Amino acid sequence: MFSSQVRDEYDVYAGTPGRTWYGKRRKPAVRKATPKGGYDRYRGYDAVDYVEPKPVKSVDFSMSALVLGASALVLAWWPILKYIGLVFAMIAVVMATRELSRFDPAARIRMKGEAAHAERWARTGRTLALVAVAVVIGNSLWGLKTAHDDKVKASGGGTDLVLTDVKVDFGIFTTGYNGVGQPIRSLPVTIKNRSGSTHSFDIQIEALNDKGQRIASDELLEQAMSPGETRQQALFQFVDDPTTNSLKAASFRVATATEK
Repeated sequence: MFSSQVRDEYDVYAGTPGRTWYGKRRKPAVRKATPKGGYDRYRGYDAVDYVEPKPVKSVDFSMSALVLGASALVLAWWPILKYIGLVFAMIAVVMATRELSRFDPAARIRMKGEAAHAERWARTGRTLALVAVAVVIGNSLWGLKTAHDDKVKASGGGTDLVLTDVKVDFGIFTTGYNGVGQPIRSLPVTIKNRSGSTHSFDIQIEALNDKGQRIASDELLEQAMSPGETRQQALFQFVDDPTTNSLKAASFRVATATEK
């Protein structure tokens, strides 16, 4: 039989929290985990169970393709950010194509669970990315066309294009006398900016006789017309008497027009 003091000392060396020989309670020792095959002083070899490391989750290419494709479609409508969206779209197409190549086309009907979701996300992401690329290309082509049209309108060679942005209505040429007996000659003209931007217009108006020959011409110069703005002007106020008589039966048209 062991005495209590000897038993306490034995418990200490056996690894059981007991009391030291001088009567104070011994704090439990904190033991470090030993790898498999290591030696533990009190429990021997293989004392600590070996824990398999958790596998690192791979990148979800299908979800990444979906997110990048949606982001590319949103950025495609912005003037500068569309180029970043184009990069996102290219990456999304590569990721989606890589992910779809893993699936057997003949087995898509039997797909269930995560495989079906991954295939659907990858296909949707690639579709959004291709739409974003089409939007960027379409906007770029439209920008080039608009720049070319603006150049033609400003040069004076695009009168038909200018008349799609501005509306010119002619009134009736009238004559008379003012309060002091001076003759009055006037052709009322209404100009309306039908475009969605502010423009300045330089419009040349011609008066033609019944044979289509030009009788006289006058110019309209309208600066900084706001979208939808309407202005009224009077033309042919300073023609001579013979021309005035001809203008009473004349027809009027826009000869040339420029837009800036």
